[in-house]
Amino acid sequence: MFSVSIDDLLSGEELITIAENESKEKTRSIRTTVFGVLDGMAALILFLPLFGQQGETMIEMVPLLSLVKASIFTRVSCFIWTAATTLWGVLTLALQSVQNPCWLKSSASLSLMLSILGTMVFVLSQQSYAAMLIFFPLLLKGILLIKRA
Repeated sequence: MFSVSIDDLLSGEELITIAENESKEKTRSIRTTVFGVLDGMAALILFLPLFGQQGETMIEMVPLLSLVKASIFTRVSCFIWTAATTLWGVLTLALQSVQNPCWLKSSASLSLMLSILGTMVFVLSQQSYAAMLIFFPLLLKGILLIKRA
């Protein structure tokens, strides 16, 4: 009746742009959720027996809360990293719907930096199990960011 084909109606530039924007938004939302959950899971470091500590006859595996024979630097740096990363994860999940461009850029970057810092802290403190537990989320975050590009 109006001499407009169905193809013209369904494949217009506006519809394609809207679909692309929705796809990007869904991807960003999923990535933000994954980053927040991975960062929030840093609290597991407090309770999982990942830290080696010299016992009377052998090395015992203890959680961070029970680590008493390590240096004060090791304990404090591990606690600070765990608290900062866990709080960042909770904050990321709480502010997931924020559309501020500055927040969108900085949230993923800071999460990645915290994971790199955590891996370095645990490697330097010679806590290999804890370092590996932090390295795997770092690897997953890197894959998600590469896939985004």
